[in-house]
Amino acid sequence: MAIIHGSPAVLIQKSGSGNSVIVLVEDGATVTATSSAATVTGVSSGGSVTLAIPQAGTYTISASKNGVTTPDVKVIEIPQSVSLSFVTADFDSNSWDLISATVAAGQAANYWSVGDTKAVALSGTVGTLALNATYYVYILGFNHNGATNTMDIGMFKTAKTSGIDVCLCDSTYGSYSSATTAFHMNTSDSNSGGWNKSAMRYYILGSTNIQNGNATSDCTVNPVKNSLMAALPEDLRAVLKPMTIYSDNTDGGSNTASYVTTTVDYLPLLSEYEVQGTRSYANSAEQNHQAQYQYYKNGNSKIKYKHNGTSTAAYWWLRSVYAASSSTFCIVRTDGSANLSSATYCIGVAPCARI
Repeated sequence: MAIIHGSPAVLIQKSGSGNSVIVLVEDGATVTATSSAATVTGVSSGGSVTLAIPQAGTYTISASKNGVTTPDVKVIEIPQSVSLSFVTADFDSNSWDLISATVAAGQAANYWSVGDTKAVALSGTVGTLALNATYYVYILGFNHNGATNTMDIGMFKTAKTSGIDVCLCDSTYGSYSSATTAFHMNTSDSNSGGWNKSAMRYYILGSTNIQNGNATSDCTVNPVKNSLMAALPEDLRAVLKPMTIYSDNTDGGSNTASYVTTTVDYLPLLSEYEVQGTRSYANSAEQNHQAQYQYYKNGNSKIKYKHNGTSTAAYWWLRSVYAASSSTFCIVRTDGSANLSSATYCIGVAPCARI
């Protein structure tokens, strides 16, 4: 998928068995096909122009109008069908393919803003929670924490505009459970192994496809069964990028700097510092490798509500272990403040992802 920034949309199609192409583009646009052997141009009239290509080969196709030329041209083997599309300022109206291409080109922040939302249809079972509904992801930040040409999204809101921030809550909310399918951090009251070895990371989120290890590219193609990753639509999963994140991956009970290491994830929980912008309970060395997300830095609320009861504020999980305890992880309280909870206690889930 190629991007046309502020320029005419172009569709190139094979015409019969010959080497001509029909270019569908708004009236008055000049279309150029260039190869090492020839350059062919034409002006659109009535919404299209036909270019007679003298010989098959590799051609660069571009369009221009009113002094604006497509900066991201398409190189094709003619005859071949390709399409180029407008990038629009309405984040929700763009396909995930086009969003991904725009982000990779370093242009995302020129079109969209932190907090912009896009609909995502969830379908599947996460743990034991059956989901078949549309929610909205929202932009947490661009090029977060030094990453290049990336955009991170948060999950979820209930509507495109003025939506309620929600976290996913299953039937175990507010209780203790040792089941791998429950919305807790671990099956026992332990934070040993930290985020890396948490049950939440693998069984509920599918943030990695390897237990106690770094995610591989197969994570989005063959997601962990009954995980949130598996419930995401395929077109979103296809553009997710791996995130190298820092967390205490040893255990609580100490602020030892060496406990903070990296993991590779596709759908991680946020850390205490990434939400709060300050450290209260996490390993004090985590913040040396993290940055608060712009979404929260902008003053947006940290309060989330139950996805299945949007009038009820919910506690929600963070990936940071509580440095002074071997049995708890950090959370966000119902008033948006920092707190902590036993690892087997079941509360809300609200991860992030990278495009």
